Amino acid sequence: MPYLPPEILSQIFRLLKETAQNPDLDLLAASLVCTHWCAEAWPLVPPDLFPDRSLLLKDSSGKDAIRRTSLLALCLRYELIQCDHLESIEIHHELDYIRDRDNLRAMAAAIHQVVRVQSPGLRRIKIHPQNYNPCYLRPAEMIELLDVIFPPGEVAMLTELTIDRGSEITAHLIERVGPTLRDIFLRGFQFDALLLEALGRCRNLECLSASDGWLPGPGARPAPPGAVAILAAALPNLTTLRISINNWEGGPRVSNEQLREIVTRLPDLKHLAVGVDLTLACLPRAAIFPIGERGDNHGIVDHLASVEANITKS
Repeated sequence: MPYLPPEILSQIFRLLKETAQNPDLDLLAASLVCTHWCAEAWPLVPPDLFPDRSLLLKDSSGKDAIRRTSLLALCLRYELIQCDHLESIEIHHELDYIRDRDNLRAMAAAIHQVVRVQSPGLRRIKIHPQNYNPCYLRPAEMIELLDVIFPPGEVAMLTELTIDRGSEITAHLIERVGPTLRDIFLRGFQFDALLLEALGRCRNLECLSASDGWLPGPGARPAPPGAVAILAAALPNLTTLRISINNWEGGPRVSNEQLREIVTRLPDLKHLAVGVDLTLACLPRAAIFPIGERGDNHGIVDHLASVEANITKS
């Protein structure tokens, strides 16, 4: 079938822009049909159609949001746009999975298509606080959605992970995106063997900040003795290590010898915040101190007593 003349296509698309319910997305979809249509429809698409810095998975992920994200993936794939300002994926725990199951899975699939394109600025994933209302998403349901966005066997070039109050999914997500991570921020986590092993496989990690943790209850494998030192040994590129557990008294606080080992094993360490035991007589609680400005630990172990004296009590 012969192509319609450009002037007729142009007239059709201008009429579409004036009468369609969602003309911008319709024109964008038309631009992706073929180069012939693209030449006439693309100039009518507004340049700021994708202003957001984040891809959002939340209750309001309706059909328009799903379609917009799917079209964004196609535009990136065919290099119609650059979208360098796109920085993060944000997932809200407060999702009604019973009511919005199909929409949420469709939105997760659309986000996966954007992740596959590997947009250069898309480097962060954030999971926001969980609301414990029983109507909202369960951890297993969240993991199901995460597996849609990050399927097994695919590499997502993410470098920063932030999870707030999502202990049960933290280890699973780290298994998916851990190899490329540089920074992990956890708030509200269970410090057990499963999480320790997952974190230990993030070999390129430079910053680990974990606050408001708790020790595992019955049924979970506890972290072994000296867990913080073990973690430090597994992550040689760390420059920042902060771990705060609310019930340190019953768990793996760092001894004086382990502190020496951590400082020795991490040559680039600049900031350390851990719970310490009574072998550090000068500081029986959590501590934060700068290691130095030179980027190495030369002389730190030999002069650890002077470093300890400069520790700031929290």
